[in-house]
Amino acid sequence: MDALTIFITVLVLLIGAVAGFFLGAIVARSRMAAALAQAQTAERLHSERVQALEADAGMTHELAELMGPLAAQVNRLHSDVTGFERERTDQFARLDARLGHMSQVDAQLQASTSNLLTALNASGTRGSWGELQLKRVVEAAGMLEHVDFDSQVTVQGRNGERLRPDMVVHLPGDRQIVIDAKAPLDPGQDTSAGNGSGPAGRLRSHIRTLASKAYWNAFDQTPDFVVCFVPNEGALSAALKEDPRLFEEAFAVNVIPASPATLVALLRTVALGWRQYELARSARELLATAQELHVRIGTMAGHLVQLGKSMNRSVEDYNRFVGSVESRLLVTARRLTDMGAGATEIPVAEPLDAYARSLTAPEFQEVQRQDT
Repeated sequence: MDALTIFITVLVLLIGAVAGFFLGAIVARSRMAAALAQAQTAERLHSERVQALEADAGMTHELAELMGPLAAQVNRLHSDVTGFERERTDQFARLDARLGHMSQVDAQLQASTSNLLTALNASGTRGSWGELQLKRVVEAAGMLEHVDFDSQVTVQGRNGERLRPDMVVHLPGDRQIVIDAKAPLDPGQDTSAGNGSGPAGRLRSHIRTLASKAYWNAFDQTPDFVVCFVPNEGALSAALKEDPRLFEEAFAVNVIPASPATLVALLRTVALGWRQYELARSARELLATAQELHVRIGTMAGHLVQLGKSMNRSVEDYNRFVGSVESRLLVTARRLTDMGAGATEIPVAEPLDAYARSLTAPEFQEVQRQDT
């Protein structure tokens, strides 16, 4: 191998080494640039992620602030719903207990009603019940026993029979209203009976019995009617519904059927009559008192006129006495003084010029004319 070849070979190797160095440098630089770009990209991504996380954290904080009151309200709502549910459960428990108690009370009420209906089926019990209801109605009207009314009064009828009305209500002027309360209608009775045993038939029969007793003939100054008290509004309505002519038939025989409401109205009318009677009596007493006072005032006026005349006569008698003393007695007394019989001065009595005041009222003038 010659020197040229060696030189060329060395040159080629040197050129290859330089080229390899530059190529390696270029590749290394490229790799470093790529790594730097990758690092920058990673840093940018990390920064963006950090910013995104910070933004998410801010939004989460704002959302937490917004959700705080809502969460509190939700908690209160949950607490209220829980309380309502507990209260509803307690109420249902109490309601169930009350329903059970009401069921027991209803059973007891049905038993009591059955016993009451059984007891009222007896005529004596119905009569006592009617009398009790009558007394309650009369007391509700503001009347007092033995003052405004009497119960179970025994009288003698026109044929000598013994009558005993349930109540006698006193009217002004020593009058009375007779009331019977025998409760002729059975509770729970069939109102559709048309054979005379229904409410209308039983009430009609009792009305005829009352009419035959003629209570108004057994009492002095009593209206010609008797009140038939029916203590059950529904019973009387059922009887009148069954036979509307029942009232006319009762009025024709001087019997007035009356329910509690009707009787209260009648008794209130009686009470009004008593008040009017008391007012009239008070007015009469006031008139009598005024007349007596007028007479006494006239007598007093006469005495006053006489007293004035007596006072005037006393003044005139005094003045005459003073004149007589001065003209008769004092003249002699002065003479005795002049003669030395007395040393004391005798006082001089002055006549009076005041008289009693004249009475100018017409009433006094009338008295004076009567005296003269």
